[in-house]
Amino acid sequence: MSGRANGRVKCGRLLSLGWIFWLMAAADCTYALDLITYEEARMPTRPFDELEGGSNFILLGPSIEILWPKKELTSSPFRLEIHFIPGDSAGINPDSIDIRYWSNPPINLTSRLKPFLKGNVIAIAEVRAPRGRHGIEIKVKDSKGYDGYLVYEFDVHK
Repeated sequence: MSGRANGRVKCGRLLSLGWIFWLMAAADCTYALDLITYEEARMPTRPFDELEGGSNFILLGPSIEILWPKKELTSSPFRLEIHFIPGDSAGINPDSIDIRYWSNPPINLTSRLKPFLKGNVIAIAEVRAPRGRHGIEIKVKDSKGYDGYLVYEFDVHK
């Protein structure tokens, strides 16, 4: 092999090695999804007294449970975990899931979160939200057409 060709092979090996190290480093990096952006958090909010303390307003339909974040959240990024619990012998209709930020006007967060829906759970290891008090409104229907509704508020301190 000529010196020039030999140099190209060595360069190609180094580049391949560089890509391997880059991929290994990228696998260790965690990407935090912006649940609420700074611009969205600066928008006027709907009155928090309308939140009704984060109650689930369910009779026959599905219920919604947020395991994370806890209401007294301390820092961002944080884990997000939303469970959709079907009602009496019905399944969750994934096309009916509607998640909005409690602002005026409400901001639709559904397209950000729905790719993380697995079965009846949305779980994301790290999402970000700016400092402050935030409210999220969640609606879902089951396969029988019954509604589930939850408004949830949480605080980000840092």
